Amino acid sequence: MSGENGLRWGIHFVNPVSGTHYYQLFSTASDFSAGQIQEMIYLDERVNFSQPSSGNTLDVVFLKNTGKVAADVSVAVFLTSDTANIRTITVSREGRISE
Repeated sequence: MSGENGLRWGIHFVNPVSGTHYYQLFSTASDFSAGQIQEMIYLDERVNFSQPSSGNTLDVVFLKNTGKVAADVSVAVFLTSDTANIRTITVSREGRISE
């Protein structure tokens, strides 16, 4: 996701107080608020975010020339049928994505 169209690209994770959790792929010169949403993806109703927490959002913005991020960022998801089994996905400063 580095530098396409000369912009930064990112993912905006949304954990609404009610309703379906989702994330948006966006392009931007700076951050999500200044960006353009390219795609919105809703999670299956059986999957929820625990990070970001309820009512909050979390952004991962990849630098346009390197694909790196400013700091490590983690997103956590769980199945509504097994709330104790949380999976954390981390994007490292180098832009590596791991579980």
